[in-house]
Order: sequence, then structure tokens, then C-alpha cells
Amino acid sequence: MQRSALPQLTSRQRQLALGVIMAIALLLCLLQTPSLAQSSGLEARVNRLESENSSLRARVGQLESQIGRVGRSAAAAPTAQASAAANPPTTGLAEDPTFRRLATLVVELRDRIAALEGQASDR
Repeated sequence: MQRSALPQLTSRQRQLALGVIMAIALLLCLLQTPSLAQSSGLEARVNRLESENSSLRARVGQLESQIGRVGRSAAAAPTAQASAAANPPTTGLAEDPTFRRLATLVVELRDRIAALEGQASDR
């Protein structure tokens, strides 16, 4: 019979080599597990950010659409505003503090819309 070029290992040496190989394999598995957890957590975070970005873009589109509609209706109805200012309501609502606050909010909202229209027309 022909002898192998590799030296023969004793039983103890084989057990030691097998133990070292298993330890290395276990170490590699342990090192890979956190990176997999981190990458899946990172992937979930990226997906959540993409979803939020998409919903924000949709909301901006809705707001731009509303601004466009308000701009068209404001341009078409200046006479309605003038007639409403000329004929103030004569009901008891004018004395109601809630009505006054609501009227103030409407005026502030109108001013904000006008400012947004100005910004949109500048673009």
C-alpha cells in the first residue's frame, strides 16, 4: 500500500481539530446573527421612512390642489366678498364670543391663504 502524503492524526488531534472547526463555525454564526438583525431593523426603518415620505408627498399634493381651488374661487368671487362686507349679519351671533373667535380665525386663515398664493405664484 501507498502511504498518504498527509501525516496521520491521532484520535486526540482529530478531536481537537474538529473542536476548533466547530468553534470557528459557531463564532461565524454568532457574528452573522447581529448583522442580520441590524440589517432587517435597518430595512424596516427605511421602509417606514419611504412610506412616510410617500404620504407626505401625497399630503403636499392635496394642499397644492386646495390652494389652486381657493385661488380660482377667490379670483372669481371678489364681488361676493364686497357684498358680504357691505351687509354684515344682523343676528345675535355677532355678540357671541365663539362666533367672534371663529370670525377672527377665518380672517387669519384668509390672510395665510393669500400669503401661500403669493409664494406659489413666485415659483
